[in-house]
Amino acid sequence: MKLKFFLFFSLPLFLNAQIYSGIYGKFKHKWTLQINPDSSIILIKNIDNFGYQEYTGSIKRTNDTLFTIHTDISFSQIACRAIGDSVLYVSLDSTTLQAIHTITILYPDQYSVALPTAGNSHLKIPLDKKHFDVTKAKSAFYISAGHKNPINKREVLTCFEAGDEYGLEFYSEKAISFDIVIKKNKVRKIGKGLIEPFILVKQP
Repeated sequence: MKLKFFLFFSLPLFLNAQIYSGIYGKFKHKWTLQINPDSSIILIKNIDNFGYQEYTGSIKRTNDTLFTIHTDISFSQIACRAIGDSVLYVSLDSTTLQAIHTITILYPDQYSVALPTAGNSHLKIPLDKKHFDVTKAKSAFYISAGHKNPINKREVLTCFEAGDEYGLEFYSEKAISFDIVIKKNKVRKIGKGLIEPFILVKQP
């Protein structure tokens, strides 16, 4: 019996990486969870084009369907409130400041400009009015810090439209744990905490 118990908890959860995804919650956030054979995990939260959070960590089995995930927010790129209609305000915490050296603005006319962070945790970047009309409805520009989603390999972009409050925040956060149930090709996040409940479906 002891040998069977040891094998149950020591064998890999899966032989290949498993991906689960779904749109869930009050604000219809898109969640994607990748569980790797070595018990490492990547969890991505997308808020349309306005926010991106990336969690990395590990998963541990409690019983045949219940698991605990221990994770950190390793990268977060979130639009936030700011004052002014022609200036982009950027805030970086100490961890992301070490990783992000350039902020790129992609204007609607395909013009782009890369600006160095130069070790500054707070940036005030004037928008180029020749390439972006703050009064034109539905005109939009995008921001990139050069980070790619590790699951789909796409560049992470944040979108701002004319009339928005142009603020952007980069940060990381340590030690977030929560429980999930894996059953019938679905992942269900249970319990309270910083991460909202979600139900994700296994992808082919």
